[in-house]
Amino acid sequence: MRRLFTAIAMMVCLLASSAAWATPDEDFRIYQLGSPADAASHMKFRLFANQLGVALSGFNFETPSSGGHTGFNVGLEYGAAKINHAYWPRFSGGDSDYVLMPALHVRKGLGFSFELGARVSYLQNSSMVAGTLELKWALNEGLRYAPDFAVRGYVTRLFGASDFDLTTAGIDVGIGKRFGIAGVMTLTPYLGWNLIFVHADSRMIETNPTRTEEEAMQAPFSTLSYYDKVELSENYSNRFYGGLRFVFNVFEIALEFSYTKISIEHDIAGVPTWLEVWNFGGKLGVDF
Repeated sequence: MRRLFTAIAMMVCLLASSAAWATPDEDFRIYQLGSPADAASHMKFRLFANQLGVALSGFNFETPSSGGHTGFNVGLEYGAAKINHAYWPRFSGGDSDYVLMPALHVRKGLGFSFELGARVSYLQNSSMVAGTLELKWALNEGLRYAPDFAVRGYVTRLFGASDFDLTTAGIDVGIGKRFGIAGVMTLTPYLGWNLIFVHADSRMIETNPTRTEEEAMQAPFSTLSYYDKVELSENYSNRFYGGLRFVFNVFEIALEFSYTKISIEHDIAGVPTWLEVWNFGGKLGVDF
C-alpha cells in the first residue's frame, strides 16, 4: 500500500509541476471565430468544439483486458493532438497545430471483468483541465488462442474555459492480445474503434472587446451575443486507434496513436466540411 501511495504522490507532483507554469496562451477567446451575426462563425465554433472534444477524448492507453477484481493501475500520460489552428481561438493568437496534454490516469478492477477509471488532463500552457470517468467491460480475456475483446464507455468534462462549456461522451470497442517475452515481460498490441459525441454551449460573449468605455456605456448590450449550441446528437466522429503496452514486473510503458475525421454537413462558403485530428502519446505506469 505504501508503494501505491508513493507512486500516486509522485505522479500528482509531476502533473502539478506542469500546471504551476501555466500561462493563458492556450486559453480560448472564442470571439476570434467571428461575429455570431455571421452564419459562418457559428459553423467555425462547431468545428472548434469538435476538434477540442476529439483532442481531449482521443486517448485510451488501455488494452482490452481488465486488471481483475484486485487490480489497480496508476499512470502518468502525455499526449499531443494535431489540430487545424485556423479554428482554434487561442488567447495568444498562436498558429501552432499541436495541443499538449499531460494527464494522471487511475484504473481499478471491479470483478466480473469490469474496470472503473478516472483521468485528469491538463491543457498545457492554459488554465483548463478536463476530467474523465470511464467504465470498461472485458467481454473476452485471457484465452490462449483468442484475442481479448472489450467495450468502454466514458464521459469527459472541460473545466476552466471562460466563454463556453464542453462535454464529450463516447463508446469504443477494442481488441488485442498479450504475448510473453522471455518470461520476464509482456507485450500487448491493440486496436480499436471509438465513437465520440461532442456537446458545447457558448456563454454570452463580448464580440468587440476593443470598443471603448464610452461606446460600452452608450450601448452596453449591442455587441453581446452567443454562438449556436453544439448538440450531442448531431456532432459525432469516428476515431480509430492502435497502441502497444509493455509490462515488466509492475512497471508499464504504453504508446498509442489515433486518427479522427470530423465531418459536418453545411453549405457555407469558405468553411470546410471536414477536419482531421491526429492524437499520439505515451504512458508510464505501475500495476498493483
